[in-house]
Amino acid sequence: MNEMYMYKPDTGEQITVSKDTIGVDFLSHLLSSPEVETEFINLAGHDGMIDTDGTFESRKIICHFVTQAKDLHDFYLKQQEVYGLFFDRKGYYIRFKRMPGIQYMVKPLPFDITKANFKTGKFDIEFNVFRGYGESIGTTLSPFTTDSELWQTGQGLIGTEFEYSFATNRFKVFNAGDFDVNPNFHDLLITITGKSENGLRPDDFASNTGGMQLYNQTTGDRFIYYPALNEGEVLTIDGVYPKLNGIESGRSTNHELISLRKGWNAFEILNASRLNVSFDFPFLYK
Repeated sequence: MNEMYMYKPDTGEQITVSKDTIGVDFLSHLLSSPEVETEFINLAGHDGMIDTDGTFESRKIICHFVTQAKDLHDFYLKQQEVYGLFFDRKGYYIRFKRMPGIQYMVKPLPFDITKANFKTGKFDIEFNVFRGYGESIGTTLSPFTTDSELWQTGQGLIGTEFEYSFATNRFKVFNAGDFDVNPNFHDLLITITGKSENGLRPDDFASNTGGMQLYNQTTGDRFIYYPALNEGEVLTIDGVYPKLNGIESGRSTNHELISLRKGWNAFEILNASRLNVSFDFPFLYK
C-alpha cells in the first residue's frame, strides 16, 4: 500500500497523509516525466538546426484522495482541514512510500473536493514540482545505512563506501545524483578547519598566487582563501557565501565557487597541509 508524506522546512512539521492522521485516504500518485526545454540555432546555409544545452522545466505530480466524514457538517470541516493542510505560502516537500528516498519541493494548484455523497469526498491535487527535480532526503553527511531510513535502491549508492570528510590534500567526491551541483542554485556546504600556510596581506589578495586553494580538477573550479587559516577557525562555503566563523568573508577570497559534476570529482588542496574538509549536499534526481 502506498503512503504519502509531507515535510514543511519552515516549521519542521512532518505529516503522514492518511485516514488515521488527518482523515484523508491517499490512493495513488503519478509523476510526470522530465521536460527538457531546448533552444535550437538555425543558421543560413547549415543543414537542420544546431542543438544547445537544454534546461529541465518544472513538472507535475498528480495525487488522488478520498475523505470520509461523519455527516454533512463534518464534511465541510474536513474540507477546511484539507485546504489548510495543502495550501501554504511557501513550498514544501512531498514523498511516497514506494520511492521513500526521494522528495520533491512542490506547490499545489487549485482544486475542488467533489461530494460522492454527504459523507464522502473525492479530490485530485496537481502539484507543481517547480524545481524540476527530486532531492535525496539524506545528505552526504547522513549515515549511509539501511536503519537510517533515508536511502533507497536506485540512488546510485550501491556497492561502494563513499566518504565526504577528508584530512588529505588529494581526494575524490562522488556526486551520485543525475544533475551537476551548482552552488548558485543548489544546496552545497563545504566546511574547512585546521591550519593553512602562506597567508597573504589584503594588499596582495588580487595576486591569485597564494592563500589556501581548493581546486576541483574535474570542473576547473578553484576557490582561494587568502589569509592564513588558524587552528580553531572554521571556514565554510555555504552555497555562494564564504564565511569565517559564521561571518561573511567573500572579500578575502578570489570570488570563485566550487561546483560538482555528476559522478567523481577529483580535488586537490594547495598551500595547506593540516586541513579537514567536508562536503554536505543532497543528491538531485530526474
